[in-house]
Amino acid sequence: MAKADIIHPFGKKQLQGSYAIPAPCNASIKPLSEYPRPLVADGYFGQGIMFEPFGYKFVSPLTGVLDHMPATCHRIKLTSKQGLKIDIRFGLETESLMATGFKCFVKTGDVVQQGDLLFEFDLARMKRELASLASYLTITNSHLLESIMPYYHEVRAQEDPIMSIKPRRKT
Repeated sequence: MAKADIIHPFGKKQLQGSYAIPAPCNASIKPLSEYPRPLVADGYFGQGIMFEPFGYKFVSPLTGVLDHMPATCHRIKLTSKQGLKIDIRFGLETESLMATGFKCFVKTGDVVQQGDLLFEFDLARMKRELASLASYLTITNSHLLESIMPYYHEVRAQEDPIMSIKPRRKT
């Protein structure tokens, strides 16, 4: 299977026919290769971005179905209405907090709209108790995409894009 090209920097020509994925939380966006776990950094869970949150709310980046949404809020799997399979890991070893510091508003199987609140989190507690706030968002079926164009900057939830994606043309 062909992988999607990661294009950065990119111009207007590369953006033609693409669409943006909005930020699910206030965060600083970085290359996935900077994620501290090699399997993720090397793209084993798909291509995407690393992010470090600095807000307290996390919303759905796309409309779709939550395939996995544990009460610990540490790992989210979403299938978008466009067929993208999104895998989100929130912080390193977040599950060790046993959901303390999180208020979850959804569960596995729920249909969510882009921008729906998934959970709130206690950022100060996470900073104190976790080894790292490093998180990622990957597209596990990124082979269906021609390209992924990440935006490496600070973003505000639902106001700024984290990446633009261009679907592979059907032949």
